[in-house]
Amino acid sequence: AATRSHRLLVDTLGYRPPAGDAGADGQEYDIYILNLQRGLYGYTDPEAPAPGDTGRYATYLAVDNNFFATEGYFTHGLDALRVTVAHEYFHAVQFNYRYRDEDRFFFETSSVWFEDVAYDEVNDYFGYMRSFFRNTSLPLNTQNNSHEYGSGIWLHYLTKRFDIEIVRQIWEQIEGTPSLTATSQVLADRAYTFSEVIAEFSRWMYFTGYRADPVRYFPEGASYPLVTLDLRQITQSVIADSLPNLAARFYRFDRVMQAQGIAHVSDDQPGRWRFTTINGTSQLNYLSQKSIGGAPLCVQPVTAADTLVVIVNNTIVVRIHLVNG
Repeated sequence: AATRSHRLLVDTLGYRPPAGDAGADGQEYDIYILNLQRGLYGYTDPEAPAPGDTGRYATYLAVDNNFFATEGYFTHGLDALRVTVAHEYFHAVQFNYRYRDEDRFFFETSSVWFEDVAYDEVNDYFGYMRSFFRNTSLPLNTQNNSHEYGSGIWLHYLTKRFDIEIVRQIWEQIEGTPSLTATSQVLADRAYTFSEVIAEFSRWMYFTGYRADPVRYFPEGASYPLVTLDLRQITQSVIADSLPNLAARFYRFDRVMQAQGIAHVSDDQPGRWRFTTINGTSQLNYLSQKSIGGAPLCVQPVTAADTLVVIVNNTIVVRIHLVNG
């Protein structure tokens, strides 16, 4: 599994190899098999700064010695070992770019994504999806020992929407700037803004479960849970609510029988807000519109449809969002 991960990351995708540890215990990369606490798949730790470059580290990784336990793991047996090694080996690669505490979420986001790149048939990452889809009002860069693992689908979105090279390009920028800024820079190089892209990502999140379309949206979206919708009555003229940076909220309005004017009244930074409307009853007749700030939309109901979903995004990039878990 380590050899496969190295060949894929370094030889095929063009990432740097893990930093060396000056030959301690031999030239090989050090992997330890340990009796870890139940439910801990493995970990990667820095052991020494890489020579001459602050923020880069040599590392070792450890994996559990028993993935056949019946509790504590989404996946069991050798498949669990394989995706764990892939996950942790990508961490070893990441430490040879730049480590910042505020980027820990992107370390996990990237490694969970790579599990599925290395072993597409295993799908251990499905285990993180339910919490992620229930908590869209948490910022994308939340670090609470849960959300950052579920956000691996952010990179599934980016690689499907653009190409697989985009993740490496972000890591190459991380050496000089934090991961969110790096992502913004890479998207700008492709003539896209972070704001429009993260709003589109939220729209993709609606099309999972029975609404999935693997051609247009997530290839494995049929296996993802449905996003949590905040049910509101259409008669409400004003909704008082709040939303932190890099978060989304999904509102569902029922009994939409005629054209509805919807305006989002935001704060003194209307450019941070994007909202998307989706109405319809099937993949064949879903209609979607989008707008920025307080710009109004007139939503026309689809024939035989009486449900309207409004996705609100606060798209401002912030440096870090920590949650005590």
